[in-house]
Amino acid sequence: MQEWQYSGGVILSRLFEPNLPDWRIVLGAAAETQPVYAGAHAYRLRGGPAIDVNTATLHSSPPAMGSGVNFLRGDHYRVGVGNRL
Repeated sequence: MQEWQYSGGVILSRLFEPNLPDWRIVLGAAAETQPVYAGAHAYRLRGGPAIDVNTATLHSSPPAMGSGVNFLRGDHYRVGVGNRL
């Protein structure tokens, strides 16, 4: 995952760009390789979507992080709940 996909990454980006848009939507493709089984020399390639939607209150990144709601927020903090997939 990229640093902006973590909920703290949005807060960090506001330190360097204080006038970010209210909605951030990123769509793309992702791929990863992993062994067929532990210790195998053969690998398999898996692909899928990369989706990230962030607002001041809601955040969702289904393939990577899950989704959640921020109850309290300020310029440099957010408090809320979320789930991981």
